[in-house]
Amino acid sequence: MILYRDMKLTSRFPGSSVLLFSAAIIFNNWLLAILVNRSLLTKGGSVSELSAQGQPHTWLFRALDIVSGLLFMAAAYLLFKRHKNMASWRWLVIVTAILGLANIVDTLLPLPCAATVVASCSSPIHLSFNHFSIPSHAYSSTIIGICYVILPIAGYSFAAKHRNKLLQTLSAVSLLATLIFFILLFKESSTGSYTGSATAGYSQEIQMIILGVWFWAWAKDPALISGDGEL
Repeated sequence: MILYRDMKLTSRFPGSSVLLFSAAIIFNNWLLAILVNRSLLTKGGSVSELSAQGQPHTWLFRALDIVSGLLFMAAAYLLFKRHKNMASWRWLVIVTAILGLANIVDTLLPLPCAATVVASCSSPIHLSFNHFSIPSHAYSSTIIGICYVILPIAGYSFAAKHRNKLLQTLSAVSLLATLIFFILLFKESSTGSYTGSATAGYSQEIQMIILGVWFWAWAKDPALISGDGEL
């Protein structure tokens, strides 16, 4: 009976599932750097540096970032039309849309250069009370980072109610990976540069893969896709 119910719910919302799954795959387009910009990838460059001015195939990564952002927003739009009175479920949908929009803005505000492979490149960052200055790209990246925190927290709570152990586990792992990345990024920013730490670069890529798998778990969960239940 439960299996039949799950199959019925899944068949009702195939478009949302496909959009989320596709968005998550394209969101991890940095994997293409293995083929088109291996030098930056192996040196631990940040994902944003792949779209920096002067990098090979930069328009490929920018285009894919825009596509993934549009797919996230399209999936959120389809999901938002269902069970609108559920505040917690609506949070997940809205933050997914914000993630998509921020990803597009992030692409439209690229880094001027890739500090990891260009010695003369510098993306200065100052976080003191007397002097606050960060690249324009960092503003949209900050919004994306906030989404990285909110999504797994909300996903964990929802998954706990619906006893989805897979999504619970992935939510916890995703949040942990995000916190580790933030710690490494903060340590990097203390040196006065927005990019340049291989450790932070690798951590970011791992975190994005985990979040992509998290979206896959969401896409295959009938209760979450349908908005069935409350936190």
